[in-house]
Amino acid sequence: MTQVKRGDEPIAHKTPADTPRGFKRRDLVKTMTLAALAVGASHKASAQAASCPSPGESTYEAVQKRGVLIAGVRYDFSPFGSLNTDGQPEGFGIDLAAEFAKRLGVKVQYVASTAATRIPLLTGGHVDVGVEVPTITVQRQQAIDFTFPYYWDPTVPLFRKDTPFTKIEDMQPPHKVGISRGNSDADHVKALIPNVQIVEYPDLATAVLALKQGIVDATTITAFTGRVRVRENPDLKLGDSFYQDMYGLTLRQNDSRWRNWLEFTLQKLWAEGVFQAMYKKWIGAEPDFTIWSGGPARLQPGIEQWDGKV
Repeated sequence: MTQVKRGDEPIAHKTPADTPRGFKRRDLVKTMTLAALAVGASHKASAQAASCPSPGESTYEAVQKRGVLIAGVRYDFSPFGSLNTDGQPEGFGIDLAAEFAKRLGVKVQYVASTAATRIPLLTGGHVDVGVEVPTITVQRQQAIDFTFPYYWDPTVPLFRKDTPFTKIEDMQPPHKVGISRGNSDADHVKALIPNVQIVEYPDLATAVLALKQGIVDATTITAFTGRVRVRENPDLKLGDSFYQDMYGLTLRQNDSRWRNWLEFTLQKLWAEGVFQAMYKKWIGAEPDFTIWSGGPARLQPGIEQWDGKV
């Protein structure tokens, strides 16, 4: 089994046949840029780890004392998070993290994460909050905590345009599905196709490249991110949605003060229309969900009187 280093983390590939070949120049440049940024972010985060909450202290207090909010964000998940042509992070999650820092009266620092690294970044004390798109699962809640769902999106299969497939159920063996490591989509696919052949890749970009090269026949992706991929890759197409996923902000366990502040702030952003404007800017549509419950515009009782502190 060959080992390839990406940042500080060894990545095991199952077989040479499952490794994408023939990177185009733009793919190679993008991958090298992401790797370099991830390494730099990892080193920065390690330096900041000493500023993490002391025993009995909330992250809320630690962030204010430090004067910097360290946010785990995605650089490979446009429009939620990506790098622009200048190599700077941008997207819905990036803007949301910046808004949190603004309301705390501190600066913001971004740390690049992936589906595989987001939990270790939190539990290792390298980030204060994950502003990403992780599904809220029982398994993950054994290691970290989530806020209430703040973002909903259908999950869809991504196919090559020249194939007849339209549904994930079309992926009966010998067809293969490529899924990024740490992604809960694998469980949903296995529930629909018990004998499915899944090939694991280190991140979404590598899984998409494997699809384009014909190594796998599909990958899974959120609908909004999938539309971006299809615009960038006319040789790909989206299939039918096979489940509606919900995502929460992530934080270390047993820190109710920090979780309260994050949840209250999300609702204030919604009540002020800031959340919806940010969403429309990056997603191109109004949210078709609410971030609380009890009706189309209902928020937590009493939130309108919250003073911004916990």
